[in-house]
Amino acid sequence: MITTHDFLTEGQSQAVTQQVKDLSWLYQDRDSFYTLGAATYQDNPLAYPFIADAFNKPMYHTMKELYEKLWRELPAIMGVDLPCSTPFRGFGLAGFHIFDSKSQGLSGSVHVDEPYDRLDLSAYDWRDPFSFTVPVELPTLGGGCDFWFGCTDEDIEIFETHNELPPETYVPYELGKLYLHDGKTPHRIANPNPIPDGEYRITLQGHGFVTDKGIIVYF
Repeated sequence: MITTHDFLTEGQSQAVTQQVKDLSWLYQDRDSFYTLGAATYQDNPLAYPFIADAFNKPMYHTMKELYEKLWRELPAIMGVDLPCSTPFRGFGLAGFHIFDSKSQGLSGSVHVDEPYDRLDLSAYDWRDPFSFTVPVELPTLGGGCDFWFGCTDEDIEIFETHNELPPETYVPYELGKLYLHDGKTPHRIANPNPIPDGEYRITLQGHGFVTDKGIIVYF
């Protein structure tokens, strides 16, 4: 299941986009796209805490309003009466995917989100993992995410063995909307059309979990 929530206005999305581009010197080249910030699924788990510590300070300094807005509003979006934050040591702030023309219309690999398997969470009594995306810039021809809603365990086994799944559902993104889901429905980044030169697909990306003391957000 995925839910959609108002989060950023068009003007706020444009401001965040410019802040991301101002930090282009921190982009990590992931071959067909870039990331800004530490990423559990891309970085070596042993190196991740140190990468996070290195990126968090300049990202928070540049986008403090964005992160504080996220931490302030996410609990209400989730319907949870708990504080929300990112522990700066060992966890990366919610980061960004940046696609440009070099992606050649590439879509992501089909997966479920299990970033917690790549973190040491022994200090936390945690539950209810989740994932979210906020598009802040989209190419003229759009972009979104493919989901396989209602996918059964048998479907997953067939996929793992034969790389086959039932037809997907394409969810087109809208600027500034926050797309929230539990990460357990198979999904993939969808770029249905090549991105023209000079255009970008930029999305705020995050994972999180709930504890009795609060919500932890990271990427």
